[in-house]
Amino acid sequence: MSETSDIKQPFGFFGLLWRMALGATIVLGLSGAGGYYAVHHLVESPEEQAPDLLTIDLREALEKASAAGFPVIVEKREATTLLDAGRVLAQRPAPSAWVKAGATIRLTVAEKP
Repeated sequence: MSETSDIKQPFGFFGLLWRMALGATIVLGLSGAGGYYAVHHLVESPEEQAPDLLTIDLREALEKASAAGFPVIVEKREATTLLDAGRVLAQRPAPSAWVKAGATIRLTVAEKP
Protein backbone atom coordinates (compact mmCIF):
# COMPACT_ATOMS: atom_id res chain seq x y z
CA MET A 1 0.00 0.00 0.00
CA SER A 2 1.39 3.39 -0.88
CA GLU A 3 1.66 6.23 1.57
CA THR A 4 -0.58 8.54 -0.46
CA SER A 5 -3.52 6.18 -0.50
CA ASP A 6 -4.04 6.66 3.24
CA ILE A 7 -4.52 10.43 2.83
CA LYS A 8 -8.16 11.32 2.30
CA GLN A 9 -9.41 14.51 0.75
CA PRO A 10 -11.64 16.06 3.45
CA PHE A 11 -14.03 17.92 1.15
CA GLY A 12 -13.72 16.68 -2.39
CA PHE A 13 -15.08 18.33 -5.49
CA PHE A 14 -18.61 18.95 -4.15
CA GLY A 15 -17.22 20.39 -0.96
CA LEU A 16 -15.20 22.82 -3.05
CA LEU A 17 -18.30 23.79 -5.03
CA TRP A 18 -20.22 24.29 -1.77
CA ARG A 19 -17.53 26.61 -0.39
CA MET A 20 -17.37 28.61 -3.63
CA ALA A 21 -21.18 29.02 -3.65
CA LEU A 22 -21.14 30.14 -0.02
CA GLY A 23 -18.34 32.66 -0.71
CA ALA A 24 -20.19 34.04 -3.75
CA THR A 25 -23.38 34.40 -1.69
CA ILE A 26 -21.53 36.37 0.99
CA VAL A 27 -19.86 38.65 -1.58
CA LEU A 28 -23.15 39.31 -3.38
CA GLY A 29 -24.91 39.98 -0.08
CA LEU A 30 -22.29 42.52 0.97
CA SER A 31 -22.42 44.16 -2.47
CA GLY A 32 -26.18 44.44 -2.26
CA ALA A 33 -26.00 45.97 1.21
CA GLY A 34 -23.41 48.50 -0.02
CA GLY A 35 -25.55 49.37 -3.02
CA TYR A 36 -28.62 49.84 -0.86
CA TYR A 37 -26.69 52.15 1.48
CA ALA A 38 -25.38 54.21 -1.44
CA VAL A 39 -28.80 54.67 -2.99
CA HIS A 40 -30.66 55.24 0.24
CA HIS A 41 -28.23 57.62 1.96
CA LEU A 42 -26.41 59.33 -0.86
CA VAL A 43 -28.91 59.56 -3.69
CA GLU A 44 -32.28 59.60 -1.97
CA SER A 45 -31.39 61.96 0.88
CA PRO A 46 -33.96 64.71 1.17
CA GLU A 47 -32.93 68.21 0.18
CA GLU A 48 -33.79 71.46 1.90
CA GLN A 49 -33.11 75.09 1.20
CA ALA A 50 -30.21 76.61 3.11
CA PRO A 51 -31.34 79.36 5.46
CA ASP A 52 -30.40 82.97 4.70
CA LEU A 53 -27.82 83.93 7.33
CA LEU A 54 -26.30 86.93 5.55
CA THR A 55 -25.87 90.22 7.45
CA ILE A 56 -27.26 88.90 10.74
CA ASP A 57 -25.33 88.60 14.00
CA LEU A 58 -23.29 85.39 14.35
CA ARG A 59 -25.19 84.25 17.46
CA GLU A 60 -28.52 84.73 15.68
CA ALA A 61 -27.14 82.92 12.61
CA LEU A 62 -26.09 79.93 14.74
CA GLU A 63 -29.54 79.75 16.34
CA LYS A 64 -31.35 80.07 13.01
CA ALA A 65 -29.21 77.39 11.33
CA SER A 66 -29.52 75.04 14.31
CA ALA A 67 -33.31 75.42 14.33
CA ALA A 68 -33.34 74.48 10.64
CA GLY A 69 -31.13 71.43 11.28
CA PHE A 70 -27.89 72.69 9.73
CA PRO A 71 -24.52 72.60 11.50
CA VAL A 72 -22.36 75.72 11.08
CA ILE A 73 -18.62 76.26 10.77
CA VAL A 74 -17.10 79.73 10.97
CA GLU A 75 -14.64 79.26 8.14
CA LYS A 76 -12.91 82.61 8.43
CA ARG A 77 -13.13 86.13 9.73
CA GLU A 78 -12.55 89.00 7.36
CA ALA A 79 -11.74 92.61 8.11
CA THR A 80 -14.29 94.85 6.46
CA THR A 81 -16.16 98.12 6.80
CA LEU A 82 -19.24 96.78 4.97
CA LEU A 83 -20.80 95.29 8.11
CA ASP A 84 -20.42 95.63 11.85
CA ALA A 85 -18.05 93.17 13.49
CA GLY A 86 -19.68 89.82 14.32
CA ARG A 87 -22.12 89.82 11.43
CA VAL A 88 -22.22 87.21 8.66
CA LEU A 89 -20.46 88.53 5.57
CA ALA A 90 -20.73 85.42 3.37
CA GLN A 91 -22.08 81.88 3.49
CA ARG A 92 -21.61 78.64 1.57
CA PRO A 93 -23.87 77.19 0.29
CA ALA A 94 -25.69 80.32 -0.78
CA PRO A 95 -28.97 81.30 0.87
CA SER A 96 -31.95 79.33 -0.48
CA ALA A 97 -29.69 76.87 -2.35
CA TRP A 98 -31.00 73.29 -2.34
CA VAL A 99 -28.67 71.11 -0.27
CA LYS A 100 -28.76 67.71 1.42
CA ALA A 101 -30.59 67.83 4.74
CA GLY A 102 -28.12 68.50 7.53
CA ALA A 103 -25.36 69.80 5.25
CA THR A 104 -22.76 72.01 6.92
CA ILE A 105 -23.01 75.75 6.30
CA ARG A 106 -19.69 77.62 6.20
CA LEU A 107 -19.66 81.26 7.24
CA THR A 108 -17.36 84.22 6.81
CA VAL A 109 -17.80 86.67 9.68
CA ALA A 110 -16.98 90.38 9.56
CA GLU A 111 -14.46 91.87 11.96
CA LYS A 112 -13.04 95.34 12.46
CA PRO A 113 -10.34 96.34 9.98
